[in-house]
Amino acid sequence: MDLLRVGDLVQAFDTDGWGPEGAWLCGTVYQLLPRGRYRVACSAGGMTDVSADQIRPCAPVRAPIAA
Repeated sequence: MDLLRVGDLVQAFDTDGWGPEGAWLCGTVYQLLPRGRYRVACSAGGMTDVSADQIRPCAPVRAPIAA
């Protein structure tokens, strides 16, 4: 995977509070952590720390999301 930067839109796999199945959450890279880890600010609120294998870039948004 390409190196991510602060502000990049990503999907992060989180298991905290989601049970063993976990969930993919959308958010932005908030902070680069040691040992190739990332802190992600989730779009719905909160933050999660993930390793490189638990994160993937989001495709660019092509149109606004309808309210």
